[in-house]
Amino acid sequence: MANQFRFVRGDVRAVSLPAYAADAVEIGDLVWWDATNDAVRPASVVSGANYTEKKTNLATAFVGVALSAKEAGRTGQVLVATEGDFLFAAPSGDGTGMEVGQILAGGNGTAMANQTVSAASSTAEVIGVAVASKSTSETAVYCRILSQLSHLGLHASAVGTLNLADGAAIIFGSRSLSRSGNNILASLPTTNPGVAGALWNDNGTVKVSAGT
Repeated sequence: MANQFRFVRGDVRAVSLPAYAADAVEIGDLVWWDATNDAVRPASVVSGANYTEKKTNLATAFVGVALSAKEAGRTGQVLVATEGDFLFAAPSGDGTGMEVGQILAGGNGTAMANQTVSAASSTAEVIGVAVASKSTSETAVYCRILSQLSHLGLHASAVGTLNLADGAAIIFGSRSLSRSGNNILASLPTTNPGVAGALWNDNGTVKVSAGT
């Protein structure tokens, strides 16, 4: 499926994550975290012996929705929405109507797909929830995504570790902390920001602002 900007509303809480080089990622793809390769990958390549297993594996490692694209065969980062409401393709026909609160899984009901969701058969398959009803004739559903980011070891927590791929960064508005090999590169303001506790770079010396 081609690039589709599926975002509707909400705070996407976007993060920039490394993508697997061999994969093509399109805007609007459901993506999951491949811990073996330390990269996000589109739903269509999730492992599993059958569709049910693939739905569960996608849900377990589900990160969010791609907001940027990447060509196959190229390294790079993909911007991923980890929250928000999106309009996804969904099956139509008998038995496909949905009410608000319907739990949703990846795929079209019979096979995995990058930009399609359907009713989940169990909570183990859930990647989102319907936030508007869908009739049997409609071919799309409004989905609030439920990212597993906080459970995947991709950011710091009381018992976790922040592990950034080379070239990846943590973004703070217009400032960032990035990794270059074993070096930490800080993009800091070069004048005192006047905010108590804020870091700034005074001609090569990192200082802590005392505030205004």
